[in-house]
Amino acid sequence: MIITRIKKSINALAFNQPSSLIAIACLMLSLTQTSYAQDNASIEQGVEIEAAEEQFILNMRDANIQGFIQWVANRTGKNMVIHRSVKGTVTILSSRTISPDEAYELFLTVLRLNNFTAVETDGVVKIIPVTEAKVDGIPFMGEQTRNGSMVTAIIDVEHSSATELMALVRPLIPASSHIASFNQTNTLIIADSARNITKITRVIELLDKSENKIDLDIIPIIYASADEISATLSKVVKSLSGNKPGLTDKDKVEFAVDKRSNSILITGNASKRQQIKDLIKKLDLPLEGGGNTQVVYLNYIEASEITPILKSVGDSVIKDSKSESTQSFSIESSETTNALVMTGPPGLISNLKSVIKQLDIQRAQVLIEAVVVQVSGDAGEDFGVVWGGSEIYEENRTGGVGAVNVPAANASFNNIFGAA
Repeated sequence: MIITRIKKSINALAFNQPSSLIAIACLMLSLTQTSYAQDNASIEQGVEIEAAEEQFILNMRDANIQGFIQWVANRTGKNMVIHRSVKGTVTILSSRTISPDEAYELFLTVLRLNNFTAVETDGVVKIIPVTEAKVDGIPFMGEQTRNGSMVTAIIDVEHSSATELMALVRPLIPASSHIASFNQTNTLIIADSARNITKITRVIELLDKSENKIDLDIIPIIYASADEISATLSKVVKSLSGNKPGLTDKDKVEFAVDKRSNSILITGNASKRQQIKDLIKKLDLPLEGGGNTQVVYLNYIEASEITPILKSVGDSVIKDSKSESTQSFSIESSETTNALVMTGPPGLISNLKSVIKQLDIQRAQVLIEAVVVQVSGDAGEDFGVVWGGSEIYEENRTGGVGAVNVPAANASFNNIFGAA
């Protein structure tokens, strides 16, 4: 009705007069102010305020979104900057009273439904499209962050891989938001509404548990040999899981032997590890009627020489051992066979055999060869040195000849001296 009257006034003006143009401008300004006032009036009419408790019922239908933002700014006392692309209408239906804080949360929800968001920095609330929020310096999530606010959160991943978790939670994040993983610190970086980040954080907490991590168990073997039990376990585990299709890494169990401590190391799925530990308890039992006795034959070292060394080593190991086993330990030597008879826990016997292997080695030797010659009494009298002499006429002087007298060579010496 007001608009109709203004239109009639405009038609009545003569456009060839400058004063008419001024009048038209004034009328257009009046039209804009009247329209904006009507939008605000429609919002105000949809608000029933209970001043005593500062609560109100908010109802509006097809209200201008900028007018709604203006109303929220007036009620909250916040300074708001509106992006030029923020346009549209808002419809809110409420049947109960809400507080100012709830009204602001509702305001953030309305913006998000219209693909806008509110980013508050330095006391100014910027109303911008959601697509621009993740590059507009959105604040970090804090304790006082409102659920509908666009924020950035850094989530530490403790027991799992951040990259794997990112792939799992990505479907929970809208395309307008952002998620990335930083492998160096194993963290996730998420830019989204505080409400959605809270939900995603809860999902990550459920997934990132220590039970899901592949741990390591060390099982000390008291009565048996770790090598023998490991060989048995390999056959059992292979027969149980070898024919199952679709076996993943998390379902596998692997184990290794530590000979020094006579222990078995198990890694893999937690439930499977428990089954292996139960099986080890059934296999690691003391032998009936005696114990573990072994005979070790020596090649180079004397049994009596190495026995005190082994006893000292064995006593030291048993003293420092934290095992609950009370098995006795003894070593006896057999000089006739140059052997050792050892009785004790398998782990200790295995360690002592390793010591024996390092001590029972061939020592460095020097080879001396000698030749024995038999000499009779008659032949011994002929041994000696024979001397002879002759004159050398050409030079008018005398020369001498000497040789070793060997009985077998008498004829040769006689020939030599005869010639001289």
